[in-house]
Amino acid sequence: MKFRFINANEPVTTFYRDIVPYFVSQGHEVDVLTSKALYRGDRDLDEAIGHLKGVRVVKTAGLSINDYSSSVLSKALVRGLYAVHGFFLMLFGKQVDKNVFLTQPPFFYSVGPILRFFRKEKYYCVVMDVQPQQYNEFGIISKSSLLSKALYKLSSWGLRNADGIIVIGRCMSDIIESMGVDKNKISFIPNWTTEEKYTPVAREDNEIRLKNKWEDKFIISYGGNIGFAQNFDSIIDAANKLKHNNSIMFLLVGGGGKVKELKEKVNKLGLSNFIFMPYMHGEYSLSTIYGAGDINFISLKESCTGLGVPSKAYVSLASGRPILYQGSKTGEIARMIIESKIGAVVSDTQELVDTINIYYKDPSRCIEEGKRARDFSEKKYSAQAAISSYLSVLSQD
Repeated sequence: MKFRFINANEPVTTFYRDIVPYFVSQGHEVDVLTSKALYRGDRDLDEAIGHLKGVRVVKTAGLSINDYSSSVLSKALVRGLYAVHGFFLMLFGKQVDKNVFLTQPPFFYSVGPILRFFRKEKYYCVVMDVQPQQYNEFGIISKSSLLSKALYKLSSWGLRNADGIIVIGRCMSDIIESMGVDKNKISFIPNWTTEEKYTPVAREDNEIRLKNKWEDKFIISYGGNIGFAQNFDSIIDAANKLKHNNSIMFLLVGGGGKVKELKEKVNKLGLSNFIFMPYMHGEYSLSTIYGAGDINFISLKESCTGLGVPSKAYVSLASGRPILYQGSKTGEIARMIIESKIGAVVSDTQELVDTINIYYKDPSRCIEEGKRARDFSEKKYSAQAAISSYLSVLSQD
């Protein structure tokens, strides 16, 4: 069988790097349609999978942009060009048996019925973000606007007509079903990490802690995009309430649209216990970055529950750290934490402060839950389990 995976930028998960080799090892052929413009300069798919027999990486025209992850305008231009050129290549290029749409650019899976009609190619959707609802929550598009209503109808139409849909959270499945999609078409497959790439690093051996002389600190760490879907106000307020304890520190590693605003708030409060650091993927391993903290903080606004699932949670598991999650208990990560006993779920600032104090006073709990998190990463949330499930769903007649 021949599959075509469709996504403007290489995914931030290990999606292609794990799925594609497995598919070709099972005798299938795989085309990957991506943009020549890279979302992150260190993630060229030609190097990762282009050399494999049975794999073809097809790139749409780019804009000579080495990294378009931080600019809204560059994202829009690259994804718009990808949609136009990509659709042309799919309509007139080599035929495949099944098209598999990821959700960047948004709504692009709506061309699936057209390809099925003219080229007899089935199509599937791997939903990692739900649009336009996410745009509504971010304040990008008003929910009551004609544009939002039109995009909702387009999205619903594309999803309802798909031959199958894969979601990365049970909470997301509920939302997709509410859009009129037959629940029998929906399959839940969680995200994952490739465990062997993330060897847990003990806190006393962590390079980031040693370099910054944080050996005696209890660190609540966050790594990744610092954007609009997360609730960072609570963690800053928690840092303010705990500022008199010199042993507790907060660390945010990453970048995004909220960084400037958060830095201003931290400076205004005069918090010396709250540290910002940029993305450090080229300098340290992800195990080192996500292992810099004693516990990893992850947040998702309650209004965004089901519209996306923070994939950084799975890196935290593989790195052997428990998760302190702020958000709805119905969210996928909250369910995972509660079911597997690998961290804590909180709803507000005071509960966040109280929980941090509990972990601070009982460091053995961090170690125990961190080991359990790694164990679950290797078993329940392993790459092998996820990719075999993908093939099972996508190879159905």
